[in-house]
Amino acid sequence: MQKHLTTRPGQGTAIAPALMLTPTVLVIVLFVALPFVGLLVSSFTGTGGYTLENYLSFFEDSFYLGVLLNTALTGALAAVSALVLGYPIAYYLRFGSDRARRYIALAVLSPLLISVVVRSYALTLVIGPKNPFEQIIAQVIPDFHMNLLFSRAGVLIGLVYTLAPFMVLSLVASLSTIDAKMLSAARSLGAGTWTILRRIVFPLSVPGIISGCFAVFSLSVTSFVLPMMLGGSGYKMLAQLINQQILVLYNWPFGFAICVILLAFNGVLLYISAKLVGRMLVSGLTLQKQA
Repeated sequence: MQKHLTTRPGQGTAIAPALMLTPTVLVIVLFVALPFVGLLVSSFTGTGGYTLENYLSFFEDSFYLGVLLNTALTGALAAVSALVLGYPIAYYLRFGSDRARRYIALAVLSPLLISVVVRSYALTLVIGPKNPFEQIIAQVIPDFHMNLLFSRAGVLIGLVYTLAPFMVLSLVASLSTIDAKMLSAARSLGAGTWTILRRIVFPLSVPGIISGCFAVFSLSVTSFVLPMMLGGSGYKMLAQLINQQILVLYNWPFGFAICVILLAFNGVLLYISAKLVGRMLVSGLTLQKQA
């Protein structure tokens, strides 16, 4: 007698998503979760076994705390600068003319097509000694000098130039959710451009602002090549400190501990930004429904 396989209602629909997610879960477990667990365990190792010495050495030393503060300050300044420069560009990409938007989008995305090393070398010529801007201004002011290389300003210029596309893309995605009928209705009721920006566009774009700021901040504090080439050996950030501890001093457990601190710092900010974005999205949907 032939047996027939039977499935309960809904069983097939429950198995299919699980099978589709299996490769992704395996990749995350093998290449993200397991390495992080190994990194975390190794950060607690010392000469006498497992210890908190690596973390205590970091938080009890004013030098390492200063590097952490400098890293956070650099990331915050880069995020704010990218927001100030990127918001008008994103606004025009959303509401500007179609022909101009193509060229602006190409100009915004073009830095992502070039290696970060090549961009860093190019920026050293732009902000270094005898740069084109200095030579032009020197024709009017003979004693004018503008060498931004190996300074915080030079590092910020490099970070903003490299990471601004991520801010613009986040803002464009957020601005794209705004219904153009709301803006037309506001104009028909007598609202000016500034009023529309302040009371409609900006509040509804806050989720994009938060996600864009987090993206720029996170990529800035983990950046290694740009701060090293544009800031020099005297400009210390956590990524450079990790490289020094692991590849130069061969103090692997302490370098791993700094990695965990940096990842935990970014993880906390990611959780906070995700919560804020979720609340802002709910507020934005409510505002659009009321309109």
